Amino acid sequence: SIREDAAGFPSKYWSKEINLLPERNLSGNWQGTAVTMTPDLKVSEPIATQLHWPLAGNKMFFFPDGISLSCPEQVNIGTSFNIAANWLITPSDLQQLRVKYDESGALYSLTLEEFYLSDAGGNP
Repeated sequence: SIREDAAGFPSKYWSKEINLLPERNLSGNWQGTAVTMTPDLKVSEPIATQLHWPLAGNKMFFFPDGISLSCPEQVNIGTSFNIAANWLITPSDLQQLRVKYDESGALYSLTLEEFYLSDAGGNP
């Protein structure tokens, strides 16, 4: 596998193996912003959002290095579906990419979400 380094994030923590982990705890009050792009390349203004994880009906895969994937176990013709991948950058910072496909399998939208773990009082 080939891994890319994101500027500002330490790559020295990448593992050398791709072994699935049993689960990752993403509970808590995750607050953030979302920007959505549609197939005609229109990009929305950022909006406030909360983390919705796991995606209903999807199978979850947990990889080393804070990476999680949520996708359908099977995709059926005539049924829309969602895929999400996220990266727990630090214990309180998470990035997520959600992709929605319509009933024909065509791209419906792509959403980039950036979250921070907020305490009960609403402070980051």
